[in-house]
Amino acid sequence: MSVAEAMGISDDLVLSVLRQHWGRWSAQLEVFATAPEDPGQLCGWLRTAGSHDTNDVLCGFAELAATDGYDDADAARVLAWAVLPAAGQLARLWRRALPDVDMHVAAALWIEVRTVPWQPPD
Repeated sequence: MSVAEAMGISDDLVLSVLRQHWGRWSAQLEVFATAPEDPGQLCGWLRTAGSHDTNDVLCGFAELAATDGYDDADAARVLAWAVLPAAGQLARLWRRALPDVDMHVAAALWIEVRTVPWQPPD
């Protein structure tokens, strides 16, 4: 099992979610204006865009995903997918000590994407 499998997240699912909601999300938050218009290009863009633009877009997904933001579970799936490489690395580090670590990391990641502090500090 992997963290992605434990969460039920795949590239195909995320692409489908992005295609379904991208127009609405882009209209809701202006930070998405820096991202590609085609949601199919978002993954590659996140790897190559500047850190400021990437951070803005990820913060936009955090605002959409957070329960005290727009409370959008689909945006939470996209945000979780965006940080899956780091979550997977963490799970690999702990696999020997905790055989079902993927499920634990997946649960912690879901809690994080739903409660991440998305508002800028005062």
